[in-house]
Amino acid sequence: MKVAILGAGRMGQWFARYFKSKGHTVVLSDIEEEKAKIVAKREGAVFARSSIEAVKGADLAMVSVSIESTPTVIKEIGQSLMEGARVMEISSIKAHVIKALANLAKRKVMALSIHPLFGPGARTLKGKKIAIVPIEDSKTESDFVRRLFPESTIDVISAEEHDRIMALILSLPHFLNMAFASTLLGEDIDKLRRFAGPSFDLQLTLAESILTEKPDTYASIQIMNEHTHSYLEKFMHEASTLKDIVHRNEREKFINFFDNIRETFSKDIRSTKPYERLYKIIESD
Repeated sequence: MKVAILGAGRMGQWFARYFKSKGHTVVLSDIEEEKAKIVAKREGAVFARSSIEAVKGADLAMVSVSIESTPTVIKEIGQSLMEGARVMEISSIKAHVIKALANLAKRKVMALSIHPLFGPGARTLKGKKIAIVPIEDSKTESDFVRRLFPESTIDVISAEEHDRIMALILSLPHFLNMAFASTLLGEDIDKLRRFAGPSFDLQLTLAESILTEKPDTYASIQIMNEHTHSYLEKFMHEASTLKDIVHRNEREKFINFFDNIRETFSKDIRSTKPYERLYKIIESD
Protein backbone atom coordinates (compact mmCIF):
# COMPACT_ATOMS: atom_id res chain seq x y z
CA MET A 1 0.00 0.00 0.00
CA LYS A 2 1.20 3.49 -0.79
CA VAL A 3 0.65 5.82 2.17
CA ALA A 4 0.96 9.61 1.89
CA ILE A 5 1.68 11.36 5.17
CA LEU A 6 0.76 15.03 4.93
CA GLY A 7 2.61 16.81 7.72
CA ALA A 8 6.05 16.01 9.12
CA GLY A 9 5.29 16.95 12.71
CA ARG A 10 5.74 14.55 15.60
CA MET A 11 2.57 12.55 14.92
CA GLY A 12 3.24 12.56 11.18
CA GLN A 13 6.69 11.14 11.89
CA TRP A 14 5.18 8.51 14.21
CA PHE A 15 2.77 7.29 11.54
CA ALA A 16 5.49 7.36 8.89
CA ARG A 17 7.54 4.98 11.05
CA TYR A 18 4.49 2.84 11.78
CA PHE A 19 3.48 2.33 8.16
CA LYS A 20 7.07 1.85 7.08
CA SER A 21 7.45 -0.87 9.71
CA LYS A 22 4.44 -2.64 8.20
CA GLY A 23 6.12 -2.78 4.81
CA HIS A 24 4.18 0.02 3.12
CA THR A 25 5.61 2.65 0.80
CA VAL A 26 5.51 5.99 2.60
CA VAL A 27 5.50 9.40 0.89
CA LEU A 28 5.96 12.45 3.11
CA SER A 29 5.24 16.13 2.55
CA ASP A 30 5.15 19.22 4.72
CA ILE A 31 4.68 22.93 4.20
CA GLU A 32 8.30 23.21 5.42
CA GLU A 33 10.08 21.44 2.56
CA GLU A 34 13.47 21.19 4.22
CA LYS A 35 11.98 19.63 7.31
CA ALA A 36 10.09 17.12 5.15
CA LYS A 37 13.29 16.20 3.29
CA ILE A 38 15.17 15.55 6.54
CA VAL A 39 12.36 13.49 8.07
CA ALA A 40 11.75 11.53 4.87
CA LYS A 41 15.42 10.60 4.62
CA ARG A 42 15.58 9.58 8.27
CA GLU A 43 12.42 7.47 8.13
CA GLY A 44 13.12 5.88 4.75
CA ALA A 45 10.18 7.65 3.12
CA VAL A 46 9.85 9.30 -0.28
CA PHE A 47 9.91 13.11 -0.19
CA ALA A 48 7.15 15.04 -1.99
CA ARG A 49 7.20 18.78 -2.55
CA SER A 50 3.49 19.26 -1.88
CA SER A 51 0.42 17.51 -0.53
CA ILE A 52 -0.98 17.26 -4.04
CA GLU A 53 2.19 15.55 -5.27
CA ALA A 54 2.22 13.22 -2.28
CA VAL A 55 -1.34 11.89 -2.70
CA LYS A 56 -1.07 11.03 -6.41
CA GLY A 57 -1.51 7.28 -6.66
CA ALA A 58 -1.76 6.92 -2.87
CA ASP A 59 -4.05 4.26 -1.42
CA LEU A 60 -4.18 6.13 1.88
CA ALA A 61 -3.58 9.81 2.59
CA MET A 62 -3.12 10.70 6.25
CA VAL A 63 -3.65 14.37 7.10
CA SER A 64 -1.45 15.22 10.08
CA VAL A 65 -1.32 19.02 10.00
CA SER A 66 -2.44 21.71 12.46
CA ILE A 67 -6.03 21.55 13.66
CA GLU A 68 -7.03 24.75 11.87
CA SER A 69 -5.30 23.72 8.61
CA THR A 70 -6.90 20.28 8.37
CA PRO A 71 -10.09 21.25 6.45
CA THR A 72 -8.05 23.31 3.97
CA VAL A 73 -5.65 20.45 3.22
CA ILE A 74 -8.57 18.03 2.80
CA LYS A 75 -10.12 20.34 0.22
CA GLU A 76 -6.79 20.89 -1.57
CA ILE A 77 -6.08 17.21 -2.19
CA GLY A 78 -9.61 16.27 -3.25
CA GLN A 79 -9.08 16.55 -7.01
CA SER A 80 -5.76 14.67 -6.91
CA LEU A 81 -6.96 11.52 -5.18
CA MET A 82 -7.51 8.37 -7.18
CA GLU A 83 -10.91 6.71 -7.05
CA GLY A 84 -11.16 4.31 -4.12
CA ALA A 85 -8.45 6.03 -2.10
CA ARG A 86 -8.84 6.62 1.63
CA VAL A 87 -8.24 9.90 3.39
CA MET A 88 -7.74 9.90 7.15
CA GLU A 89 -7.38 12.95 9.38
CA ILE A 90 -6.23 12.82 13.00
CA SER A 91 -7.12 16.19 14.53
CA SER A 92 -8.07 16.59 18.19
CA ILE A 93 -11.25 18.54 17.39
CA LYS A 94 -13.82 17.17 14.95
CA ALA A 95 -16.69 19.65 14.47
CA HIS A 96 -14.72 21.77 11.99
CA VAL A 97 -13.58 18.90 9.73
CA ILE A 98 -16.75 16.85 9.28
CA LYS A 99 -18.13 18.96 6.39
CA ALA A 100 -14.86 18.81 4.44
CA LEU A 101 -14.70 15.03 4.88
CA ALA A 102 -18.36 14.57 3.91
CA ASN A 103 -17.75 16.53 0.70
CA LEU A 104 -14.70 14.39 -0.01
CA ALA A 105 -16.73 11.20 0.42
CA LYS A 106 -18.90 12.25 -2.54
CA ARG A 107 -15.86 11.73 -4.82
CA LYS A 108 -15.86 7.93 -4.33
CA VAL A 109 -13.19 8.28 -1.69
CA MET A 110 -13.42 6.77 1.79
CA ALA A 111 -13.19 9.65 4.26
CA LEU A 112 -12.06 8.77 7.77
CA SER A 113 -11.80 10.82 10.94
CA ILE A 114 -9.80 9.32 13.77
CA HIS A 115 -8.22 10.64 16.93
CA PRO A 116 -5.20 8.69 18.21
CA LEU A 117 -5.55 8.92 21.99
CA PHE A 118 -1.81 8.71 22.52
CA GLY A 119 1.19 10.89 21.81
CA PRO A 120 4.28 10.55 19.62
CA GLY A 121 6.20 9.00 22.50
CA ALA A 122 4.20 5.75 22.19
CA ARG A 123 6.50 2.84 21.33
CA THR A 124 3.78 0.49 20.11
CA LEU A 125 0.02 0.47 19.57
CA LYS A 126 -0.53 -2.28 22.10
CA GLY A 127 -3.11 -1.09 24.60
CA LYS A 128 -3.45 2.29 22.87
CA LYS A 129 -6.85 3.78 22.06
CA ILE A 130 -8.09 5.31 18.81
CA ALA A 131 -11.41 7.12 18.52
CA ILE A 132 -13.18 7.10 15.16
CA VAL A 133 -15.88 9.56 14.13
CA PRO A 134 -18.10 8.08 11.40
CA ILE A 135 -18.49 10.07 8.18
CA GLU A 136 -20.72 7.85 6.01
CA ASP A 137 -20.63 4.17 7.01
CA SER A 138 -19.59 3.53 10.59
CA LYS A 139 -18.99 -0.22 10.18
CA THR A 140 -16.98 0.03 6.96
CA GLU A 141 -14.85 2.84 8.32
CA SER A 142 -14.21 1.26 11.71
CA ASP A 143 -13.42 -2.12 10.12
CA PHE A 144 -10.80 -0.46 7.91
CA VAL A 145 -9.24 1.34 10.87
CA ARG A 146 -9.11 -1.92 12.84
CA ARG A 147 -7.28 -3.60 9.97
CA LEU A 148 -4.76 -0.76 9.86
CA PHE A 149 -4.18 -0.71 13.63
CA PRO A 150 -5.02 -4.22 14.89
CA GLU A 151 -3.21 -3.84 18.23
CA SER A 152 -5.19 -0.79 19.30
CA THR A 153 -8.63 -0.44 20.85
CA ILE A 154 -11.10 1.31 18.52
CA ASP A 155 -14.08 3.26 19.88
CA VAL A 156 -16.74 4.85 17.66
CA ILE A 157 -18.11 8.23 18.76
CA SER A 158 -20.02 11.15 17.22
CA ALA A 159 -18.20 14.40 16.46
CA GLU A 160 -20.30 16.32 19.00
CA GLU A 161 -19.68 13.85 21.84
CA HIS A 162 -16.00 13.54 20.89
CA ASP A 163 -15.43 17.28 21.19
CA ARG A 164 -17.38 17.49 24.45
CA ILE A 165 -15.27 14.73 25.98
CA MET A 166 -12.04 16.25 24.63
CA ALA A 167 -12.90 19.48 26.43
CA LEU A 168 -12.76 17.48 29.65
CA ILE A 169 -9.84 15.14 29.01
CA LEU A 170 -7.61 17.48 26.95
CA SER A 171 -8.59 21.12 27.32
CA LEU A 172 -9.24 21.08 31.06
CA PRO A 173 -6.06 19.16 32.08
CA HIS A 174 -3.95 21.36 29.78
CA PHE A 175 -5.48 24.47 31.32
CA LEU A 176 -4.95 23.15 34.86
CA ASN A 177 -1.32 22.20 34.19
CA MET A 178 -0.52 25.52 32.53
CA ALA A 179 -1.94 27.36 35.55
CA PHE A 180 0.01 25.05 37.89
CA ALA A 181 3.28 25.66 36.01
CA SER A 182 2.63 29.41 35.87
CA THR A 183 2.15 29.45 39.66
CA LEU A 184 5.65 27.99 40.04
CA LEU A 185 7.34 30.70 37.98
CA GLY A 186 10.14 32.24 40.05
CA GLU A 187 10.44 29.22 42.33
CA ASP A 188 13.55 27.04 42.63
CA ILE A 189 12.28 23.91 40.86
CA ASP A 190 15.30 21.81 41.82
CA LYS A 191 14.76 22.65 45.48
CA LEU A 192 11.06 21.81 45.22
CA ARG A 193 11.93 18.45 43.67
CA ARG A 194 14.29 17.63 46.57
CA PHE A 195 11.47 17.91 49.07
CA ALA A 196 8.62 16.70 46.85
CA GLY A 197 6.53 13.59 47.29
CA PRO A 198 5.02 11.52 44.47
CA SER A 199 1.97 13.77 43.95
CA PHE A 200 4.04 16.85 43.22
CA ASP A 201 6.54 14.90 41.10
CA LEU A 202 3.79 13.51 38.92
CA GLN A 203 1.98 16.84 38.64
CA LEU A 204 5.19 18.62 37.66
CA THR A 205 5.99 15.95 35.10
CA LEU A 206 2.55 16.38 33.54
CA ALA A 207 2.95 20.14 33.41
CA GLU A 208 6.44 19.97 31.94
CA SER A 209 5.37 17.41 29.33
CA ILE A 210 2.78 19.88 28.05
CA LEU A 211 5.44 22.58 27.79
CA THR A 212 7.43 20.43 25.35
CA GLU A 213 4.69 20.80 22.73
CA LYS A 214 3.99 23.64 20.31
CA PRO A 215 1.89 26.40 21.92
CA ASP A 216 -0.12 26.76 18.69
CA THR A 217 -1.46 23.22 19.13
CA TYR A 218 -2.58 23.88 22.69
CA ALA A 219 -4.07 27.24 21.74
CA SER A 220 -6.22 25.48 19.13
CA ILE A 221 -7.32 22.80 21.59
CA GLN A 222 -8.39 25.49 24.08
CA ILE A 223 -9.90 28.02 21.72
CA MET A 224 -11.41 26.03 18.84
CA ASN A 225 -13.39 23.53 20.91
CA GLU A 226 -16.74 25.17 21.63
CA HIS A 227 -17.28 22.93 24.67
CA THR A 228 -14.12 24.11 26.43
CA HIS A 229 -15.50 27.45 27.57
CA SER A 230 -18.39 26.08 29.64
CA TYR A 231 -16.15 23.54 31.39
CA LEU A 232 -13.55 26.19 32.19
CA GLU A 233 -16.32 28.32 33.70
CA LYS A 234 -17.41 25.37 35.83
CA PHE A 235 -13.81 24.68 36.88
CA MET A 236 -13.22 28.31 37.87
CA HIS A 237 -16.46 28.31 39.88
CA GLU A 238 -15.44 25.17 41.79
CA ALA A 239 -11.90 26.50 42.34
CA SER A 240 -13.28 29.81 43.60
CA THR A 241 -15.65 28.06 45.98
CA LEU A 242 -12.83 25.95 47.40
CA LYS A 243 -10.50 28.96 47.64
CA ASP A 244 -13.12 30.90 49.63
CA ILE A 245 -13.56 27.97 52.04
CA VAL A 246 -9.79 27.86 52.64
CA HIS A 247 -9.48 31.64 53.03
CA ARG A 248 -12.28 31.68 55.60
CA ASN A 249 -10.74 28.77 57.57
CA GLU A 250 -13.99 26.81 57.26
CA ARG A 251 -12.76 23.34 58.16
CA GLU A 252 -16.19 21.70 58.26
CA LYS A 253 -17.12 23.05 54.82
CA PHE A 254 -13.78 21.87 53.45
CA ILE A 255 -14.41 18.35 54.76
CA ASN A 256 -17.94 18.38 53.31
CA PHE A 257 -16.59 19.60 49.95
CA PHE A 258 -14.00 16.80 49.98
CA ASP A 259 -16.51 14.13 51.08
CA ASN A 260 -19.04 15.11 48.40
CA ILE A 261 -16.42 14.66 45.70
CA ARG A 262 -15.15 11.40 47.18
CA GLU A 263 -18.67 10.00 47.36
CA THR A 264 -19.20 10.72 43.67
CA PHE A 265 -15.91 9.05 42.74
CA SER A 266 -16.15 6.22 45.30
CA LYS A 267 -17.03 3.49 42.80
CA ASP A 268 -14.19 4.44 40.45
CA ILE A 269 -11.74 4.74 43.38
CA ARG A 270 -12.60 1.23 44.58
CA SER A 271 -12.27 -0.32 41.12
CA THR A 272 -9.13 1.45 39.88
CA LYS A 273 -7.15 1.75 43.15
CA PRO A 274 -5.64 5.12 42.18
CA TYR A 275 -3.02 5.35 44.94
CA GLU A 276 -1.52 2.00 43.94
CA ARG A 277 -1.61 3.08 40.28
CA LEU A 278 0.14 6.33 41.19
CA TYR A 279 3.07 4.47 42.71
CA LYS A 280 3.23 2.01 39.80
CA ILE A 281 3.55 4.94 37.40
CA ILE A 282 6.28 6.58 39.47
CA GLU A 283 8.24 3.39 40.15
CA SER A 284 8.10 2.26 36.51
CA ASP A 285 10.15 5.33 35.47
